[in-house]
Amino acid sequence: MKGFLFSLCCVFLSLPALSLKAVDFSEGHIRLTFHEKEGRFSLYYLSDPARSLYEPLFSDKDPRKTFLAVRVNNKVYRLGESGAFRCRVEAGRNPSLIFESSFLRVIEEFSFIRTAGSFDTNGVKVRITVENLNSKRASISARLLIDTMLGEGRGGIPFVTTKGKMNGETAYEANSTEPWWLSGNGKLSLMGSISEGVNTPAQLIIFSNWKRLSSAFWKIKYSSGRTFHYIPFSVGDSAVCYYFDQKTLNRGETQTWEFLLASGDEQGFTAVSAGMRETGAFPDDTPDRSSMQADLAALRELLRKLDEYMSPLSTASDEEIDALELSINRLRDRYSRR
Repeated sequence: MKGFLFSLCCVFLSLPALSLKAVDFSEGHIRLTFHEKEGRFSLYYLSDPARSLYEPLFSDKDPRKTFLAVRVNNKVYRLGESGAFRCRVEAGRNPSLIFESSFLRVIEEFSFIRTAGSFDTNGVKVRITVENLNSKRASISARLLIDTMLGEGRGGIPFVTTKGKMNGETAYEANSTEPWWLSGNGKLSLMGSISEGVNTPAQLIIFSNWKRLSSAFWKIKYSSGRTFHYIPFSVGDSAVCYYFDQKTLNRGETQTWEFLLASGDEQGFTAVSAGMRETGAFPDDTPDRSSMQADLAALRELLRKLDEYMSPLSTASDEEIDALELSINRLRDRYSRR
């Protein structure tokens, strides 16, 4: 049965495009959901393998609250809402949301990743590519707003960085040495890149109230330390917005930007490995040397946890043991197909 399900997944992943209104892509502890009708994506973490329970890493009640927008010359298009763009889903090794108009093509491409402190796939790399289809030169920029929510609520801390707690409006520019940000609730956490792990990072990242960021024409007038309240519209509604710098492109020229999202990891994005699709989870792939070294490190961590759980004083829950078994099985399956 497992072999049949694996083959079935491979068949679906090999299809060039899907016409479903919502489609899921899962690997390791991460599930990526595309909402084709809205032109949006959601990200989930497998918090309970025994019950196959996935929990959202950012707000998913209304997927439209997390969105990608592009600015062409001085006109802004919110992708998924603008009638100038058609949206379609493309499946395969790197699932993508593709937005096309007569003057611009935008590809929001996702690849699964594993961070250094995780023994299984726990995040995604997002690559945004814009291509000028117009006959004239155009100045193009992009921004992506994420409606975070894990750090909200009574006593919650909206964001944390290596410098400590972030309780008010904050901004980081491209020359920042701050590696990552994190939003968590003690059980789940979402981590995003600032300067670490990508070749073409955002020019500016602003942490603020969601309504304040969403309502802005483009960039807000940043005010350091301002609360996450936006009276009378919303209270304590946190969000993070990635701004990607303006580029002037001739017809046919492209520009690419990247950022990372993952479940929280105390080691950050210092050593990001490709997900299992890129490193041997499928029959025609073979893990490379760097991936094997990462897997060896993961195996050592699994053995350490196994030794800890076997102790007479262990208080490991059934969920923790199930997660450990799942990770061991994935490593075993990965190398048994070589």
